[in-house]
Amino acid sequence: MKYILEIVDYNVDIMKNKVDTIIPERSETFMSTANKLREEGKLEGIKEGMKESRKEELIETIVSLTVKKFNIDSFPPELKKSLYNNEIGTLKIIRDNLLNIESIEDLKKYLN
Repeated sequence: MKYILEIVDYNVDIMKNKVDTIIPERSETFMSTANKLREEGKLEGIKEGMKESRKEELIETIVSLTVKKFNIDSFPPELKKSLYNNEIGTLKIIRDNLLNIESIEDLKKYLN
């Protein structure tokens, strides 16, 4: 049952009615499974949102400090796009090494 609930886009009420009709003794198990899957999905969504928020924070820190360090008017858009295409681990490395990066060209090396 859990497998079906995980792979199928379902309406819980409709599924519960079907379970009640076909195997009424399993109705409570069905609802427990459905609720558990909902909670797992919520937690996964929260974790993903936190990860994206952390990534956004790292990117904004890199952009802000780079603009200040090199005294430039704006951060190159193609580099910002490249930052978004990198993993959090890479962004942390860039942030941690920003004081050692001597130019925009040096920054590009981290992104390739």
